Amino acid sequence: MTEYKSSRVLPQAILQALCQLAPFFGCFFGIRGPDGQWPEAWWSLCFLPAAFGVFFSHLHWTPYKLVVEDEKIVAYNIWGIEVEGLAWSNIDSLDFKKNGCWYGNHLIVSLTESAYLARKECAGCCKCCVFKTFYLSLDNAEQFVDEYQKNVTNEPDVEEARDAEKEAENPDEMDA
Repeated sequence: MTEYKSSRVLPQAILQALCQLAPFFGCFFGIRGPDGQWPEAWWSLCFLPAAFGVFFSHLHWTPYKLVVEDEKIVAYNIWGIEVEGLAWSNIDSLDFKKNGCWYGNHLIVSLTESAYLARKECAGCCKCCVFKTFYLSLDNAEQFVDEYQKNVTNEPDVEEARDAEKEAENPDEMDA
């Protein structure tokens, strides 16, 4: 069982909360009443709970840790609660993308057609929120993909490929 983590989950949640606080600060301190009276924008306090909601929702639903098991990948949030499990048989392809900006490396997961359609069916009225390909911020996404290709797709690693080439070139030496 191998674990992979994302160090970006907490900073992403903080930035999203700050973005929700921007309207509060802008309205509360920026809107003046007649004759320069202040504060007239008490209603902007409604943005405060929105910031807390976005912060905790992001921490709850965003995978912080991926655990690779024999039959599936299990995603856990920052508190260690299982967010989702995805069977290896439901994954069509895995890839990674290095991003030079703040988000770093991404794991790109593409589902099989049957898994995608099953998820859409389970989503009910939220079918538009189900994607066949999705991205996960992961510190060592490249290593994750390499392990997947080596263990699941049974693709030979570099050493196995070289041994196979040598064997094909010199079949008599291997028999001796």
